[in-house]
Amino acid sequence: MYDLRICGGEAYLDRQWARTNIYISAGRIANISEALLPAVKHVDADGLKIIPGLIDPHVHLAMNSGPYTTADDFYSGSIAAAWGGVTTVIDFLDERPTGEGIQKEFERKRKLARNCVVDYGFHAAICELRDTAENIAAAALRIGSPTIKLYTTYKPAAYSSDETVEKMIKRSAENDIRILCHAEADDLIDFDLQDLSQLSKARPAEAEITQVLKIAEFVRKYEGNAYIVHVSSGTTIRKLLSEYPDILNKRLYLESAPHYFYFDDSVYQRPDAFLYSMTPPLRPFSEQEILKTDWRLLSVLATDHCPFMSAEKKHKKISEIPMGVGGVEQSFALMYQLFGDEVIERYTKNPAVLHGLYPQKGCLQINSDADLVFFDDQRESCHLGNHSKQDGSIYRDIVVHVRIEKVMSSGSFLINNGVQYGKKGKYLSRKLTSSL
Repeated sequence: MYDLRICGGEAYLDRQWARTNIYISAGRIANISEALLPAVKHVDADGLKIIPGLIDPHVHLAMNSGPYTTADDFYSGSIAAAWGGVTTVIDFLDERPTGEGIQKEFERKRKLARNCVVDYGFHAAICELRDTAENIAAAALRIGSPTIKLYTTYKPAAYSSDETVEKMIKRSAENDIRILCHAEADDLIDFDLQDLSQLSKARPAEAEITQVLKIAEFVRKYEGNAYIVHVSSGTTIRKLLSEYPDILNKRLYLESAPHYFYFDDSVYQRPDAFLYSMTPPLRPFSEQEILKTDWRLLSVLATDHCPFMSAEKKHKKISEIPMGVGGVEQSFALMYQLFGDEVIERYTKNPAVLHGLYPQKGCLQINSDADLVFFDDQRESCHLGNHSKQDGSIYRDIVVHVRIEKVMSSGSFLINNGVQYGKKGKYLSRKLTSSL
């Protein structure tokens, strides 16, 4: 007899909807069958669609930015995630130049995450190296983090030079690590432009495009493995397709976020422009249109959830503003509203594969974790919720027709018909085992 039987819903299996029953035992999917089999408990999912628990591989919780700390810690941020159907988040360690530093930072961050209500992992992160690439990779793998992030901007604290980028991508050719890149060419950023209305000019699309193409060249040269976080410019994708089709979505993967699809840089002329301050910034409408056209070349949709309180962001000088917006709760509904079923794997299977969680996560398969999202895409209209501690969501006025009704993690409810249940997430040690 199974622990739990879920009946009446349509499950997303092999990119198709199938009316079937899902059986759960010991927190894992034990069977998927049209047959009505005995179980201790029963859940009626009639009228709902069922997909794997969503994975957000790009969040910043309990993160310091100058004198400010993100509005969400691991507890509040993971609650917001759960309401949005996200059952796994991957956060970032602070940047360290040595393998020993990575280990110490991991120990610090684990303590901060002890009250996370969804499952979680960490990306290792580096700055200009004072160690070998081999030692960095070994330290990251020891803590179960086969993904290592670097920044090509934010001098001096977080910055990695082209030399460091090249060394790490060369090391990634052994296929046991993947290099995540915040790609902006620092020398193309105009730090003299300080008025918020000029944010997209101060950090132009050309800074992203130039740096991404440089990274692509390293990937091709060494047959490395890289992943560009929060792609903001449609031209970035188009140039990669034109100049690097041999590695795009084979060795070089792209992630983007909902805010680049829903807003353009015209918002920086508004009185509430500070709410939309982020890096990379929002782009001109023309770039957004290309992004919407070529979005299928993105492998992953994430959020870069990095919210600050409005009073902390309400500055006109760019260098004084803590950059970042929220979105972990609203992300799936927003993108499903735009593109439908095609976004599902970009929230589930693809991030699971690329970040070393598949098939434990990201799929509805026997022996996979019973992380499930039940949603209704036939709502007349509804506003998106905001359970983040951030006091102002940039998505507050957007109406959608998608509502998440139930969320399960390892076979237990996190959310059920508007009720939140207590649960403690587990740390996920990850390993790269496959590719898309």
